[in-house]
Amino acid sequence: MRIGQIGCWGLALAGFAFANSAAAEVLPGSCQDIINLQDDSEVDPARILEVDGATITTPVEFLAQRTGANGKLLIVKGGDLSGWDFGPLANSFGPMCFNQSKLKSTRWDGGKFDGIGFIESDLENASFRGASLRSILLRVPYLKSVDMTGADLSDGWFDGGWDGSIENWKADKASLVNFTFSCGITLGDGCPLDR
Repeated sequence: MRIGQIGCWGLALAGFAFANSAAAEVLPGSCQDIINLQDDSEVDPARILEVDGATITTPVEFLAQRTGANGKLLIVKGGDLSGWDFGPLANSFGPMCFNQSKLKSTRWDGGKFDGIGFIESDLENASFRGASLRSILLRVPYLKSVDMTGADLSDGWFDGGWDGSIENWKADKASLVNFTFSCGITLGDGCPLDR
């Protein structure tokens, strides 16, 4: 199913209707958990390691940053990792965030990336087919032509402003158990519904 304006509104309303029926089990230390605390100014800065994504040009450098986080939430700010295949790196992943990163045409198929987050990041044409993305954070996401067929998006969170895109976002057979669409009506808290 391609999620269009009508389909997304239906999903959003369903998310609101069932948001209180079962409590989401957000992965502790996940991007969603830490960033939501940070929004409330309750996060200890010692729990976060932010790195300049422009300094990461190879998978080896990426793994070095991931290893250097030592249990902290790694936030990759910026950088262009377009075209990378993250599948082989799945065993090295823990909760982390990409903030304003270019991730066009990246591959995440079948990997386990629980606790990951994408904040104002460009994922155009990325593939997450069959990936485990529990507790994912999608904040002002740019999901144009992203394929999440069969992905596990349980306990995920989708919010942000109208600057993102969900044009041709494919989520056939994706698990959306306790997934929340937090969409307001203003420019700052609306969701990109490709008006």
